[in-house]
Amino acid sequence: ALGLLVIYLIWKGDKFRRAGIQALIAFPISDGTTNALKHLIPLHRPFQEISKSDCILRVGWSDSMGTASAHSANMAVVAFIFVYHLGWWGSAWVAVALITGLSRIYNGAHYPNQVVYGWICGIVIGFLVTKVSELILRKPSNVEIEKASDEDSAA
Repeated sequence: ALGLLVIYLIWKGDKFRRAGIQALIAFPISDGTTNALKHLIPLHRPFQEISKSDCILRVGWSDSMGTASAHSANMAVVAFIFVYHLGWWGSAWVAVALITGLSRIYNGAHYPNQVVYGWICGIVIGFLVTKVSELILRKPSNVEIEKASDEDSAA
């Protein structure tokens, strides 16, 4: 569903295209960052610390660490970028990001702080991707154009 939405946004053009492309760029950065954090700062998941007889495991067993929830970060980065570019049209993704994080806690895959770390990672990466994109795509202002032409004529 997310892939179809992104294709639609890119096809629609203008700010929708920017949002879709930036989400496509930010999603793997978010996922890679949270996976790197799991190796740099290994923190156990709830089901890895509680005996199997004392907890209900709603997800499959995993040996990977749970430092920052990649699911939460990935949905938070998409939510940030969509809200940044599309305003209230992107607010539905905030709900998706919240529900995703809460489901990770409910399923025993992450502690609440790990979900919050994931949301923070996603928001920070979304902010950085939008700002870097704006710097790259920034059109020179009239003052910069006049200054450049004055320098060319002086040379």
